[in-house]
Amino acid sequence: ITLDVDSMIIYLIFHGTEQHPSDMVDSSMSRRPAVAVLVSSIWVATVTGEEFHFLSGVSDPLHLFWLPAGENDDRDARPSGEIAAAKSNGKPQHVTITTVKGHAFRFQSDSFGNTSAFKHLGGSHNVLAISKGSGAAGIPLQIEAMGPKELKNLVVDLHRKCPGTDYMECAWRLAETPSLKVKIPNYLTDKLFETLSPYNFKPEPLQSEAPEMMVFVNSLSFPVDIYWVPFNQEDSAGKKLELSQGSSVATVPARKHLRLDAKSTGNTFFAYSEKLGVQSKTFAYSGELSAVGLATDSTGDLFAEVLDEDSLKIALSDASYECGDKSHDEHSWKSCFLLEARFPVSNVSICADLSYHWFGLLWGSREHWRQCVYEDDSAALRKLKLAITDPSGRNKTVLAHVLREDPLVLTVPGLASHKECIDLVDSQGLQTGDDLGMAYVSGGGHSKSRRTLSRNLWPDLKKQPESIMSRLYVRFFDVARAASGFKLWPVEGQEPLNWLYYKPGYEYRPHCDGGCGSSRVEKGKRVASSLLYCSVAEKGGATILPNDKLKFTPSVGDMLFFTYNPDPYSRSLHAACPVLKGVKTTATQWYREGVSAEWTWEAANAGKPNPRNAREEL
Repeated sequence: ITLDVDSMIIYLIFHGTEQHPSDMVDSSMSRRPAVAVLVSSIWVATVTGEEFHFLSGVSDPLHLFWLPAGENDDRDARPSGEIAAAKSNGKPQHVTITTVKGHAFRFQSDSFGNTSAFKHLGGSHNVLAISKGSGAAGIPLQIEAMGPKELKNLVVDLHRKCPGTDYMECAWRLAETPSLKVKIPNYLTDKLFETLSPYNFKPEPLQSEAPEMMVFVNSLSFPVDIYWVPFNQEDSAGKKLELSQGSSVATVPARKHLRLDAKSTGNTFFAYSEKLGVQSKTFAYSGELSAVGLATDSTGDLFAEVLDEDSLKIALSDASYECGDKSHDEHSWKSCFLLEARFPVSNVSICADLSYHWFGLLWGSREHWRQCVYEDDSAALRKLKLAITDPSGRNKTVLAHVLREDPLVLTVPGLASHKECIDLVDSQGLQTGDDLGMAYVSGGGHSKSRRTLSRNLWPDLKKQPESIMSRLYVRFFDVARAASGFKLWPVEGQEPLNWLYYKPGYEYRPHCDGGCGSSRVEKGKRVASSLLYCSVAEKGGATILPNDKLKFTPSVGDMLFFTYNPDPYSRSLHAACPVLKGVKTTATQWYREGVSAEWTWEAANAGKPNPRNAREEL
């Protein structure tokens, strides 16, 4: 889109797609961010809330290039504006864009060459300083990137250096980037203080439940004070600090609990007992629901055991398992569970009103927990031979275990070898979840119902037909087609593979992939799903279909396949149970009939007509 407004040209660049925003109806497409660039050194930001501030101390105009393919691929670099030369008085030029985490760029100077590539590191503000390097170092242009961590530490450091009432004037004078010493403008210093100053996030007690809070459970016969550390550094957790380094924010009465609005993930605390005259080591708020058990250790020191939401979910499951033989009856199970619910290390008892409420919040229901954790797997009804092709193209058969006839649910033990799973992981850099994003739910956004890390994988059957991803992709479709009888082909236009990574506590609550409740699924919509399990949890991590009480606990290389065309009674409702120990990964494929390169799954989702139908009518 190009708009001519008072001779200023605005370019809207949509990352990774040439589609108009109104076409982006699928949640994965609608999240592809926009970068707005106003050429002639004036920048206009789109409303995404993540700003990138560029500070140039270079005596030459700098041209900005956006790298749509990422910081390691410069081939499709797109001009996106410029920064004027630094002023003669040494003050840097500064411009701001609004972008999203992961967007990559580089600067180019006609006199000094290119900077290295860099990307937005997430958070509401990032700063990038550019200066001319020294000739001896052989680096014509140097850059210094500051993400949320570095900017928070900068603000904390300025607070320390400027303690008086005129602290902002002091901060304006001292604010500069740590390495290149590029001056940070006053307006930007103000912004950083507004968003990152610790005093904006001072914790305070809560009178009632909140979605995000810390709950302190005091097992001791005397009160314990909670101190907040306003000027904490990133590495301050787990240390003993002086009392003067903290600020008292709450007191937990003896043998009681207290709710605290911790305000910000990463806020650091320690507990202090006036009676004992000792304080605990520091601990940080991890976000969401966090529980802290207060006790003394074997040496008599004050001890704070912190459970984040996922650890709390696992601890409550362990308590429930001790009462598993009573879990068929609510009253018997509850009486037992309330006695067993404890912090695993300190053995602090979680009081009844908290433990029972939290169990419902984190597990949904006793029935869901029981099927996920306590009940046995479902037995196969029969075995079924399926014809597929092996990696060399020869015909072969695999043996499937049918768990339900209609709608079909079956498993294929060992469809992929352990080595093939390793090769897939290595080829796509999936060894850890570090480069994955929290999975989205339908319609966009995150939800505690879907707690997993995710990334789409795009097989290229034309250019890389022999790659491990392409070979597995074709194999999935062979199984799906042979098992269901649907016309399912691995053509361009099908959805990509979706890689899911489950850490301890991660799960996907009961949901439908496609046609739950439908007597007939329209062409182009999802009709079936499969999951290949490439790593499996040491404990937990089963897949269940709760409406028929089906349960499958996989081994490495197993595939689960199920259909939902038709599914009038929503029997394809399914869930990924929480991982209790270890890690689980799956390669998920959703299958559609009738899609093609010219009528893709995105077009089908958007309700666009199939061009093939129009030609057939003509």
